[in-house]
Amino acid sequence: MGKNAVYDSVMAGEDYTLSTIFLVRPGKDTGPNIVQSRKFLVDIPQSVPPEEYSKDLQEEMKWKGDGPAYLKALELLARGRLGIGEDDITVFLDGRPLPYRGVQLSD
Repeated sequence: MGKNAVYDSVMAGEDYTLSTIFLVRPGKDTGPNIVQSRKFLVDIPQSVPPEEYSKDLQEEMKWKGDGPAYLKALELLARGRLGIGEDDITVFLDGRPLPYRGVQLSD
């Protein structure tokens, strides 16, 4: 989560990372998920320092993860397919509650 999410994921030994578009709530990264990008495999070559690798991965994710996820979220919103429940937390897609991870994008 947050500003160094990709670096933190790489350093924590995560198998993959992904982009998430969520409803903004008070607090840091606390709102319900709307859309998640495809997964990006974390596979650090031995010849590349983890810091450099995480910067390259984050740059790739801007175009192949963040961009498509934002576009999908905007499309759902523009088409009137998203709704917010009376609790101001639950997100609905076509009248049905979204699952925890939201809409999942694939390759």
